[in-house]
Amino acid sequence: MLYLTYIAEEVYTGADTNRMSIAPGCVGTRPGVRGQAGRCTLGEFCEYVWSTTSTYVDPGGAPDVRPNQKELFWGNMVKNWNDAGSLTANNIFNAISRTAKVTKQPIMNPRTGEQAVDKDGNPRFKDLLGKRLTPGFTGYMDTGVAMPAFASAPAQTRYYDAMEDVGNVYQRAKAHLDSNPAGLTDAQRSVLNKALAEARTAAELAVDLRNKMHGKLLQGKAGSALPDKTLAGNWCGWASGSPRRSLIPIISVNEPSLSGNKIQGSGVDKGIEMPSKDATLATSPDAVDARFGDRAAASTAWEAALQAIDNVDGGNHAHMLRSLRTAHQRICG
Repeated sequence: MLYLTYIAEEVYTGADTNRMSIAPGCVGTRPGVRGQAGRCTLGEFCEYVWSTTSTYVDPGGAPDVRPNQKELFWGNMVKNWNDAGSLTANNIFNAISRTAKVTKQPIMNPRTGEQAVDKDGNPRFKDLLGKRLTPGFTGYMDTGVAMPAFASAPAQTRYYDAMEDVGNVYQRAKAHLDSNPAGLTDAQRSVLNKALAEARTAAELAVDLRNKMHGKLLQGKAGSALPDKTLAGNWCGWASGSPRRSLIPIISVNEPSLSGNKIQGSGVDKGIEMPSKDATLATSPDAVDARFGDRAAASTAWEAALQAIDNVDGGNHAHMLRSLRTAHQRICG
């Protein structure tokens, strides 16, 4: 979404280039859609906005990944980033999420933060020969670099506010394109319209992926960091015994995704599994009445549980989902 909107901003030329909001300091090797010098390819853009985190990405202790540009796997991707046929959200998603030619990865000690060693003191590695690391880039985005207008914004809201503003950047670029600026060729218009259209798909995917994670969190399928912070545990509690089980089975349903099957390998093409209050109440009426007294009380408790889960991490996940939904609404209308 960010990179496609970055390309859409190449509608601006001359003095209007001061209106570019996304990574204006990224100096790369790609000529812009309208001939601007030094615009960035996707790889150069990712390198520019990338920032490491202070923690490890997964329970196995894998460090943040910043792949060597020469090892990036671009599949059947772009030979010319200004070619409208190649400029797709699908291509960009798959480029960012895969790397190749990596033969080994350091094994980290999550307790010390240092690379693990064997009994002889030699650094330990995981053999990755013939495999791809996924995702290709892990870590954070440096918001102040990607969106300089938010560099001095409060740290607690900087990232979320910047993501929401991508929708405004999109609207401004689209309005400028619709104004038929002087010197715009039909070929340039085609590429810029393609970037805008694909940014819409990317915005849909961004919401879908966050919704998918939200569904996993509610079902307790998103890792073991917060095993009790599931809908079952918060809504109706746990039965005694081991393993624990929900007092009332939580019924999940598949909700349609916004992006559908537009993005290969995204995992949302068949819908997003989400706990359903209505299905749960209808499927277990006797257990619901025994636990809550009636459906109305159970429904109220369900909504309260959702709010409690959203606040588990300080509200960060819920805030990000709201921000992406806002950006999506501004982009897609």
